[in-house]
Amino acid sequence: MRSGHLISLLFIGLLATFTPLATAQPAPAPGTTRVAIVNPARVFNDMSETKGLRDKLEVRRKELMAQEEQMRNEIQTLIGQRQQINPHHPEYRKKSDEIDAAKAKLQTWGLSTKASVDRDQKEMLVNLYAKIEAATGEVAQKSGIDLVIADGRGELAGMEDAPAEDVRRALNARNILFATKGVDLTEQVITLLDKRYAEAGAGPAGNAALPPPIH
Repeated sequence: MRSGHLISLLFIGLLATFTPLATAQPAPAPGTTRVAIVNPARVFNDMSETKGLRDKLEVRRKELMAQEEQMRNEIQTLIGQRQQINPHHPEYRKKSDEIDAAKAKLQTWGLSTKASVDRDQKEMLVNLYAKIEAATGEVAQKSGIDLVIADGRGELAGMEDAPAEDVRRALNARNILFATKGVDLTEQVITLLDKRYAEAGAGPAGNAALPPPIH
């Protein structure tokens, strides 16, 4: 079985400076709650740190593929050696045991690597989402926002070929029906995250790793 899916959420947009939502905000009336929205998926997709992560994932993917290829070549070499031996000779059984051991090593390596990769990816996602939450809070406070709602609206591309039930679920999952552009903090959050990432010297985004293609 093969399992080598690259994280598909990774896109880039580098914004050099942080710009507050507005330079002058009218004071809200007493008791008024100011609400804004942020699209976390779009922030994740567009923040510069995501590109850095994607590059690290690609390097790691190639490393793992090279490791797997080397192990498979070793197995093929052993098989080729066994083909040169008379099946009735004791060396034939010995070579077969070596092949079995090499295959078991490959399988164990694949399972262990995949488990490690799964842990790394979960830690990465939690870490990045925590950064998005922190940046959202900072932007909101600078702009005098009391409450930020996650905007989960996405594109409905390809819906013409989807079953009606899938379209219904996608529409029902939308938690924002209307919002003016002025209450959307998404761009400001991306800008702040990119600024922080640049200030940190575009350091590691977390443990970047991919499951190797094992079959």
